[in-house]
Amino acid sequence: MESNRDDAARCVALARAAMAAGDLPRARRLLAKSHRMYPAPADGAAAPVAGSADADLAAARAAAEAELVPAGRAAARAAADAEVSARAAANLRRRRAGEAADAAARAAAPPTHTPEQAALVRRLTVAKTHYEVLGVDDAAAATEESIRRSYRRLALKVHPDKNSAPGAEAAFQKLTTAHERTTLVGRVPYYTAPDWPPPDMRGATVRKWQRWVEGETLDRLLNGCGAELERRAALTAESHRIFVHGQARRQAFAQKAEAMPMTSCKQYEVLRKKLGERNRSPYRG
Repeated sequence: MESNRDDAARCVALARAAMAAGDLPRARRLLAKSHRMYPAPADGAAAPVAGSADADLAAARAAAEAELVPAGRAAARAAADAEVSARAAANLRRRRAGEAADAAARAAAPPTHTPEQAALVRRLTVAKTHYEVLGVDDAAAATEESIRRSYRRLALKVHPDKNSAPGAEAAFQKLTTAHERTTLVGRVPYYTAPDWPPPDMRGATVRKWQRWVEGETLDRLLNGCGAELERRAALTAESHRIFVHGQARRQAFAQKAEAMPMTSCKQYEVLRKKLGERNRSPYRG
């Protein structure tokens, strides 16, 4: 029996070495062999004496089996992670292979756009000004109607639903932007100025643009109000020149001064109060 006990102890040592090497199945087989070669005392039997060879073997087995459980869990987790990684890699390889096959099929297939469509997209892409995008040669003589006709003609040719050439969508957006900017020439000249938009307004939010427009409008109304006040002051001054004009003429000047609508001043007051700005106008009604 002592020889079996020694062989069982060697099996335990080999099992621990197998666990250290990561060979958990072999470690389990060696521990089972150790139990077969030198079984543990049956339940209810006297425990081995502390310090004896049987006690040392039992302690070694218990320690090895205690290490085997977490090692097995870690191995199971590692195996599951490896399986997930392998599946992900396989899916990635299949997806890339499918994309490569689709790209090859597209390259081998005849183009669905004509050379004229591709040339039009290239011309719009390299155009530097809005009028060049729209194909308008004489920008000074261009009218909104001629610009609109040119835009419609090009839009039918470059729209992504009609033109499948590479870059058609970006070219259509560029054409639409050029049409929007050039048709506002008469109303908002800032759009065609070379320094537009102002440096502090590039990338501004909609709210910031709204405040900017409100400020510009307020300044314009203030300037208009100043001109109206100067005109009224001139009429009032003429009505006081008693040695130059007769009584009827003086009254006519005074009535003109009082009848002035003062539109800019009144609009300035309304907008100023709405925005909560301080009053910068001498107008008092």
